[in-house]
Formats: sequence, structure tokens, C-alpha cells
Amino acid sequence: MKNQVSFFSSMRGKMLVMCLILLFILMTGIGFSYRQARRSLEERIMNELKRIAQIQAKRIDLMLESYVRDIQLIAEMDDVRSTDRDRVYTYLRRVIRQRPNYMSIKVFKADGSVVAEDIRPVEYTIKNSVSFSDRDYFRQVMICHCPVISDVILSKEGTEGFIIVMAAPVFENGEVVRITGTAVTTKIMGAWLAESQIGNTGDVYMVDRRSYFITPSRFTPELKAENVIRNQTELELRIDTFGSRELQAGRTGVSIYYDYRGRKVVGAYAPVSAKGWGILVEQEIDEAFVPVIRLRLMLVMMGIILTGLSAVFVFMTARSITVRVDRLTETALELHKGNLSARVNIIGRDELGQLGKTFDVMAEKISTLVRDLDMEIG
Repeated sequence: MKNQVSFFSSMRGKMLVMCLILLFILMTGIGFSYRQARRSLEERIMNELKRIAQIQAKRIDLMLESYVRDIQLIAEMDDVRSTDRDRVYTYLRRVIRQRPNYMSIKVFKADGSVVAEDIRPVEYTIKNSVSFSDRDYFRQVMICHCPVISDVILSKEGTEGFIIVMAAPVFENGEVVRITGTAVTTKIMGAWLAESQIGNTGDVYMVDRRSYFITPSRFTPELKAENVIRNQTELELRIDTFGSRELQAGRTGVSIYYDYRGRKVVGAYAPVSAKGWGILVEQEIDEAFVPVIRLRLMLVMMGIILTGLSAVFVFMTARSITVRVDRLTETALELHKGNLSARVNIIGRDELGQLGKTFDVMAEKISTLVRDLDMEIG
């Protein structure tokens, strides 16, 4: 009678268990490699955002420094000190033509009245003079006797929008007798930052020391539709995020936090040292870490495929072995029952094939001996 062998005691079961153990070791190694690769990818993505923030902060710092140096040079020119307003006007017109980024340039008296400005003839300036003595940048220059960069302000002239004013004192005999000032639109900085926006959810913007936007948000239409802002983000939207708080502390870095829209983002921040402003580069985490997600899916698919192929291989290999072992067992039982003609007839060049041939040779010898014995007895 054929002995029944339990599955896990059989060769097939043992091979399957061994394969599963090997697969577990393999998948553990893949999992460890994935964690290492994920960490490396995340660090590379976060460092790239940090690099963008630092580059843009440095770019704006250099721009502001160059404007300050330039307005200082202009303030030192004899033409600016001249009592001839037409001469001052002519000089300012020449200066503005050489500096396309300047919106306008003015020379003020110490009382705040305008001596000359490039955008209007002298006669018009005299008739329609407005005092600038109440402007913060004007008062700061008069107090510190040094060049000043204003905060971002809304232009009161024309449709230029938001501007930054650079102002420098004009000295004569050690006294501040005049002030030279020029205005630059924040659209220049906004355009620079927009160039660095990444993907569909990336936003790059600048905030002042109070965490008010001073360049546009990429999501201005969305924010208006949600009634978060009325007209624009500049000087209207104040944020309180991890990134903005880090900027207020003067720190540079990158982290994962919730942005001003409540979205989880990877955000980098870098201060603009000239004014205490800061650059924020943010991208929603699901988009920023797409390479990590793809890597995870690829490894999961690889694991599934490897498991499937291994299972098929183990099944086929085990079946090939156990079928022939079962054949050997059945033939041995037939011989035991007295069927001396039973043979294995296993074909193969491997060890089981050789065992089958040897078994058949042995069975043939036993059959011959039994026949000879029967003949002698008979």
C-alpha cells in the first residue's frame, strides 16, 4: 500500500519552503535597498529646492547691492548738486536711458520737494511739486545719512504697481543737501522667481520681514476665487508657515510642512540679507516625490514578478522530481507484491534518471534470480 507523505514533509513542500525563505531574504534586501534609494532621492530633491532658493536669494541680494552702489555713484555726480534744474534734468534723462530697469529717477531737496525728475520737464515739476518728506525711505536717509532700500510699496504714480525705492544722500560740506532716489518694479523679481517654478504645483515667491507676500503667487486666481485675497497677494496675503517662521529667524533650510494653502509641501527657504526678506520655494509633496513613488511601484512590481516566477520554477522543478520519485515508489511496491515485470522506465540524465536505470537493472536481476530459482525447484 502506498504511503501518504504530507505536503510539508515532501520534497515539493521542502523546496517551496526553501524558496520562500530565499524570497524573503531577497525581498528584505530589496526593501533595505529601497529605503536607501528613497532617502537618497528625497535628499537630492530637497537639496535641489534648497539650491534654487539660495540662488534666487543671492541673485536678488546682488541686484539690490548693485542698485545701491549705482545710486550712490549718481549722488556723487556734480550734475546732481547743480543749482541749474535744467542741468539736473538733462543728466537724469541721460542716466535713465542707460538703465532700462529703472522706472524713474528723482533728485529731492532736503525738505522733500523735487528738484528734477526724468519723467517730467522741469516746468511741470516746479508747478506740480509734491513733497516726499513723509516717505519712510526719505526719513531714513535723513536720519542715517546713508543709502537706503525701501520696503516694497505701492507706487503712487501711474500704473507701475509695486516698487522698491533706492535712495542715497547728496553731500555738500558734510551736510545732506539733497537725496537721489530711483524706483524699480517688483515685476523684475517676480519674473525671476517664476522662472524657477517646478511642475504643476511648484511656487517660488518672496515675503518681507512680516511674512507678507511681495511678489505674486502662482495661485493668485485660485486664492481670489476662494476669497482669500481681494486683488493680489502682494502686501495683502500674510502667511504663517514653518518656512516663513524659519525665515523670520534668519535661517536657510528645507523641510516638509503645510503651505499657506494648507497643502503638504517640500519647502526650501533662504533669506535675502539686504532687507530681511526671504525666498520660499515650495512644491506639493506628491509631485515633488514622484521619482520616489515610481521607484516604490517598480520594486513592488519586481517583487510580484520574482515571486510568481519563483513559484512557477519551484512547482515545475518539484513536480519533475516528485513524479519520478513517486514512480520509483510505485515500482518498488509492485515488486513487493510479486509483480517482477514492473519497471521504472525513467528517462533522464540527472541523478534520478541514473537511479531509475540502476533500479531497473536491479529489478531485472531479481526477476532472473527468481525465475532461475523457480526452475530449479520445479
